[in-house]
Amino acid sequence: WGTSQGLSPLGGASSPLGARMGDRQREGFLQPEFRTFAVDPQITSLDVLQHILIRAFDLNGKKNFGISYLGQEKQGQETYLSLLSDWDLATAFASASKPYLQLLVDIKPSEDSPLLEDWDIISPKDVISTDLLLVEKRSLAAAALPFTQTIISQVGRTLSKVQQALSWSYGEDVKPFKPPLSDSEFHTYLNHEGQLNRPEELRLRIYHGGVEPSLRKVVWRYLLNVYPDGLTGQERMNYMKRKTREYDQLKGQWAERASPEDLDFIRSNVLKDVLRTDRTHPYYAGSEDNPHLTALHDLLTTYAVTHPQISYCQGMSDIASPILAVMDNEAHAFICFCGIMKRLEGNFQVDGEVMSLKFSHLKLLLQYSDPEFYTYLLSRGADDFFFCYRWLLLELKREFAFEDALRMLEITWSSLPPDPPEKEVELVGPPARLSESGQPVRQRHMLRPTCSFEATGDQLCLEESQRSMEEEEDFCSEQDPFLQLPAMTKSFSAPSLRLLTPPTPSRDSTSSPSPLPGSENSESLPEEKGDLAGDTPSSSPSSPLPAAPSPATVSLPPPQEFGKGNPFMLFLCLAILLEHRDHIMKNNMDYNELAMHFDRLVRRHNLAKVLHRAKALFADYLQSEVWDSEEGDEAAAESPAVS
Repeated sequence: WGTSQGLSPLGGASSPLGARMGDRQREGFLQPEFRTFAVDPQITSLDVLQHILIRAFDLNGKKNFGISYLGQEKQGQETYLSLLSDWDLATAFASASKPYLQLLVDIKPSEDSPLLEDWDIISPKDVISTDLLLVEKRSLAAAALPFTQTIISQVGRTLSKVQQALSWSYGEDVKPFKPPLSDSEFHTYLNHEGQLNRPEELRLRIYHGGVEPSLRKVVWRYLLNVYPDGLTGQERMNYMKRKTREYDQLKGQWAERASPEDLDFIRSNVLKDVLRTDRTHPYYAGSEDNPHLTALHDLLTTYAVTHPQISYCQGMSDIASPILAVMDNEAHAFICFCGIMKRLEGNFQVDGEVMSLKFSHLKLLLQYSDPEFYTYLLSRGADDFFFCYRWLLLELKREFAFEDALRMLEITWSSLPPDPPEKEVELVGPPARLSESGQPVRQRHMLRPTCSFEATGDQLCLEESQRSMEEEEDFCSEQDPFLQLPAMTKSFSAPSLRLLTPPTPSRDSTSSPSPLPGSENSESLPEEKGDLAGDTPSSSPSSPLPAAPSPATVSLPPPQEFGKGNPFMLFLCLAILLEHRDHIMKNNMDYNELAMHFDRLVRRHNLAKVLHRAKALFADYLQSEVWDSEEGDEAAAESPAVS
């Protein structure tokens, strides 16, 4: 086995297999087996290594084993260190304690074993000392306050004090507020039976720093509200096994639940999207018979078949893709997908009411935060924010590189209050609606915005697709439809905000609240060489700018309503807009130039900078006067601060 410091690219290696069988007492050890083989460390990923070991030790094609390598601790002692990612493997190549890489393959229990499954956790007492379980007692008042108010006191106080200046100087590397949540720290949020007893505090901790990649498949199930409250570790395992069997049954009922025509329609549309979703990521790369692509296709088809009122819509593959890549288990990914779609299904309704509301709320937010930039967009006919359609539909999943998107998603989910199912997550949606003749009608549509807003209806119209196969082929071409949408010729004005903004008493302009941090004169993120930062553009627009509205006239909805219950996502959108504000205004971009500018930045935004700004803006909103914050003041007085 060659290392990056070896004398040759390929070399010999000895890889022992410790086959662990039996119950918790590890009874029934088999004699270790050994294999020797050679690989090229420059092209060998962890996934490739797993497949090699599967073949070498005849593991029946299942990745039910752990891998560690013989390395050295800081004290120089040899010990086996876990291989959990490609980064770990690169470190192993560079720091192996021998001239070759010695691996230990530890077989995990089978599905029917009562032992730990995947990274699921039975009880924290099995791996950490009991003194780590002692946590600071929360006051009764703080425990009774809504989750949003806890964020006010713990997130708001942490961020806003250091980020209230309107101009920031960013370094090249903006550090996260805390390191990612580790396995040992996660255990401190569980009691001795493995029950999660501090869900709000866990979410706040994730909001500050995200989750270690190896822990995501466990923690994401909590963030996506898969588990009912109060399950012990063993009960969680039994629950997931039972829901997995339910999924397998549903997957086998496609033909029973959908007509041949409907099923063909669903499968063809799902397949077209799956074959272009995250194909540059190693998990989905390669030929079209990649089993992960098949799993993504099958879980999306099963969802469409079992949810006839929603069916399948473009964009769902982007939501399911990161979940499947993290879970690496089709059934578990489907269960989590059902959990998140409980909140997001409104994005994919044909009436477009939820999307219209999100557009309007984003418009309100920028109008409040940066009236000058809002006025500029208004003068360019971009105040409809239609160029942000992809952002709002997919909750920004496509705006960051894949690994950054995983971090962004979990932080966004952690900003939401826990909403566990009363009994269990539902895997089947309501039955199809009945037509006038009394026959069930399955939804058959793809989301595609029309070219006009109803000026008085405050509603984004989405046309229902009953197109011919030729039209479907054109719409589902290899070009990404979400990248093409904003560039269409516009002939509409933005929806009115009159029905969305509650009436507020007029206040003297001298006592109006200051704009949010970063609203004016904030440094933008240069996207091209040269100085793009600065004040308002020196070149005057082709037409005079309308008068900027005063922030005092804009009232933002409370957190439980803002962004249809996901306010932090709107602040991420706002942060992206403000990062590019000066560049856009300096170059006097019109609507199409603006849309193309952000299309070019797909998967290229700097997550650290966007999060840094969004969290400060969000904290300021939670503590501002734009919505009733009396309960928040109580929370700030009662809740303990997060260190």
